[in-house]
Amino acid sequence: MVFTTSGLPSWDVVDTVVEILSAAARDTTPEAEISEFLRLWRAAAAADHALPAHDVTAPSPVTDRRAAVATAELLALECDATALSPGQALRLTYRVRMQADGPLPVMLGASLVGRDSTEYYDTAGDLHVTLTPGPESTYHRRLMVPFDTPVGEYRLVGGIWYPRSGKRRMAGKDRGYIVQIDR
Repeated sequence: MVFTTSGLPSWDVVDTVVEILSAAARDTTPEAEISEFLRLWRAAAAADHALPAHDVTAPSPVTDRRAAVATAELLALECDATALSPGQALRLTYRVRMQADGPLPVMLGASLVGRDSTEYYDTAGDLHVTLTPGPESTYHRRLMVPFDTPVGEYRLVGGIWYPRSGKRRMAGKDRGYIVQIDR
């Protein structure tokens, strides 16, 4: 209906569509696109005087409400190696399941946590996906071991994050000390 009507949709509708589509797109994130689409929507609303554009100042809480009631499970977090050197990549496999009212853009993250609780992670490798409710899904990503990671044993910790509301963690899995970093 959003794409077939001639009138300007409400900001709540545009915000939700942009978030879902940009989460599925390569080389962008919902956060990067929302502000630009809000600017364009305000201009369109002001041009046709159809909607009170001055009242919309931020992304709507539509998806945030959906995320608040969504439940996600990180069923498994698997890796392809247990001994690595800094600069090498650890291939990860996530098996996830979500219950929600509709699709939800999330981020699949992972960290190596040392015995001193120092966390090493690769934010560039975080995987942005749109989870759909229902049976489990499988996703793959790489975790580049940062060059400053010292030799030692590390816990592999993964999580499902909702990036729009303070990076709310929806689910996590701690695999324990299964990764050894050597030089």
